[in-house]
Amino acid sequence: MKKSIVASGGIFAALLASTCCVTPLLALAGALGIGVAQLSFLISIKPYLITVSLFAIAYNLYKAYKPAKNSCCVVPDNKTSAGGKIMKSKVFLWAIAIFTIIILMLPYMGMAQAKVKSTQLQKKIVKTEYYSEKLTQSCCIAIVEYSLKKVDGYEKLEANTEKRLLTVWYDANKTNAEKIKEAINKTPYKAVINKSSK
Repeated sequence: MKKSIVASGGIFAALLASTCCVTPLLALAGALGIGVAQLSFLISIKPYLITVSLFAIAYNLYKAYKPAKNSCCVVPDNKTSAGGKIMKSKVFLWAIAIFTIIILMLPYMGMAQAKVKSTQLQKKIVKTEYYSEKLTQSCCIAIVEYSLKKVDGYEKLEANTEKRLLTVWYDANKTNAEKIKEAINKTPYKAVINKSSK
């Protein structure tokens, strides 16, 4: 019984810690009439809620794996119900532990995804083709790429030595076709712009 109470308390603390950052939980908070002031309070005590959740997990697992003290006067109780056995099982406690940790990680996973999306939105990738008369061997490509990597905004390069074409992808917010051309022209393989597209 005590383990289930501690486990429930750990999950509840994890849910409170994540309420301010997970959209479904925010929606639930709104439906329950929780205001901005209460959410601000939850944010302020978030580290303590996380600590409580982790302590609850650690306590339950400690009690589960702690060797039992057997006494010669104690009569084994075999009347524990099926539900009680499940609540006391190590598998159940590990499931609760993993579930609680996932809840605690949700806000940080959301922040990481938002950061990636923000970075992707900030980029304006443009593809430009260049023609280079001297681009006849594959070893030439490495020299061109070495020069391009020094350009801020350069993304990647593809080359076709048969057609003597260089296809360059770059972030138009940081550089442009002329700067890419200048970087190529610093090598022995002078280039002219063939065409540009998004």
